[in-house]
Amino acid sequence: FTFVSKCPQGSFSSTGNNLFSCTLCPVGTYQNLVGQTTCFGCPLSTPTTLSLGATSVLQCRTPSGKFRNEF
Repeated sequence: FTFVSKCPQGSFSSTGNNLFSCTLCPVGTYQNLVGQTTCFGCPLSTPTTLSLGATSVLQCRTPSGKFRNEF
């Protein structure tokens, strides 16, 4: 039995399974699932995030700071 830790929400790795090689999602992306190999890009209408490691599309915003639901 081998314990494999998955990357948490807001991060990714090439395998998705090695907790020690997880990288935070870059600004402008998010990942709402665990154990992933990529991050999702924010929508064109809200193309950025405030920081690395966003865990929801709701953290995407416009460059002027408006969230998706503030239009």
